[in-house]
Amino acid sequence: MGKTTDFYAPSKANIEQLQAILSEQSGGSVTFEEAEEVGIQLVSLYECLARERNNTTEGEDDRTD
Repeated sequence: MGKTTDFYAPSKANIEQLQAILSEQSGGSVTFEEAEEVGIQLVSLYECLARERNNTTEGEDDRTD
């Protein structure tokens, strides 16, 4: 299976930092894999919101009010 080139994956250091934050905030243990999944989901959400914002901005430029 090939690697996706247009997808940003958090680095190991970023995942470890997120793992520490999640553990502290939840008051429990968070595995590296759980933190990695949360990180990927956060990046995906950000990319989705950015695309929607760009589409909205582009649509506003075409208006002839």
